[in-house]
Amino acid sequence: MAKRRLFKTSLLVLMALAISAFCLGKDEVITSDWAATPPKIDGLSQDWEGVPLISQKYGVKLGFRNDEKYFYVLFVFTDLKYLSTGELTGMTLYFNTQSEQKKGRAINFRKIQLTADQFIAWMEKNKGPMSEEEKKKIKAHDAYWLFHSGIIKKDTEEIVTAEENARITPAVFRMVREQKTFTYELAIPLEKATELAPGIGTKPGESLTVGFEWGGWTKDLKQLVASRMGAAGSRARDEKADVDVTREGADPQDVRGMSWSDRPELAAMRKSQPKKYLFWVNVKLADKQ
Repeated sequence: MAKRRLFKTSLLVLMALAISAFCLGKDEVITSDWAATPPKIDGLSQDWEGVPLISQKYGVKLGFRNDEKYFYVLFVFTDLKYLSTGELTGMTLYFNTQSEQKKGRAINFRKIQLTADQFIAWMEKNKGPMSEEEKKKIKAHDAYWLFHSGIIKKDTEEIVTAEENARITPAVFRMVREQKTFTYELAIPLEKATELAPGIGTKPGESLTVGFEWGGWTKDLKQLVASRMGAAGSRARDEKADVDVTREGADPQDVRGMSWSDRPELAAMRKSQPKKYLFWVNVKLADKQ
């Protein structure tokens, strides 16, 4: 009986310690370092030497800095199995200035590929009309990469690009994939110039809660996969015809002779659901030094 009572007491103590540890982790505050010199936003970590990187869930390491205008984030995946579809969905940051783990103001950072015509349309929408000579120079290349940031509208989940004007400070980022790591480096304005401007709405010395979300499916990603499946299905039918006509006695297991839906890796992709990840951190911004 005494042993059983001792066991129950020990179990209760362990549970209390576990709950205590959980609460401490949830309420833990990471202090941002003051950036006397703004880091170069290139997706590399050389400018972050001396800044402690804090280990988080999902094999992630985080570093924070700020100055009077920007909040700087270094986000490093050290285990690529947790990247999921993050390369395509981009990284979404939620900012809550009430110290709550609650989705509110959100900015999405995503690298997207545009055709020359799409890039021209984007430039004219955001920067104004272009001359025919400028368009000709752009059309000399087939595609362009755009490091895009925009506010996510709550009602439609549409990613909105702020119109350029003198009051709006842009949010910028770069992402770099290496053999064993994937890194986001971001700079987000502290000021929120307008509701659709990519700013936080805070000041140096204040606290905020930041949520990091990536992976899973998005409407754009579903459309992209559907279009690629359609294109690959067309190629598969053409390749099957080539096999039937040109290769007498073709191996029936030859993957080129399979329909799109029969390919095992694609069938698995259709059935699998890419995982979405989200975690929160509390940050205390550095004050002016």
